[in-house]
Amino acid sequence: MLVTVLPLSIGGLGVREGMLLLTLGGFGVPAHESIALSILVFASTILAPGLAGGVLEAIHWLRGTPPDDPRRFTDSP
Repeated sequence: MLVTVLPLSIGGLGVREGMLLLTLGGFGVPAHESIALSILVFASTILAPGLAGGVLEAIHWLRGTPPDDPRRFTDSP
């Protein structure tokens, strides 16, 4: 995960896969399983939270709730 913060690619794609392939290959893990783990890590740490935040922002935008309204983060209308 540390290598993904280097500004080498967008979202660390490719860098993460290469590092996991290199690291896990030393332990005898097949390449396809290393790539699958890398994509799972990407989906659970970056993609899913980003999509969830986007959905919440879209809901607030469609409701017309202003950003400084304290009701923005509650369920009350």
